[in-house]
Amino acid sequence: MLNQLILWSLLIIPWFSLLFMDTTKLRRFFPVALLVTVINTLFYQAASTKWS
Repeated sequence: MLNQLILWSLLIIPWFSLLFMDTTKLRRFFPVALLVTVINTLFYQAASTKWS
């Protein structure tokens, strides 16, 4: 139970830090974060396919 609480807090607490960020910094780094998310998704999809 404690492990689940720690894992959920590691997921949720960083999202609350966005509320305290300056909007200019948020607008500056958000597109890069989306790009990295897309690239990581593509790498994961490429790695999970079976290469014949």
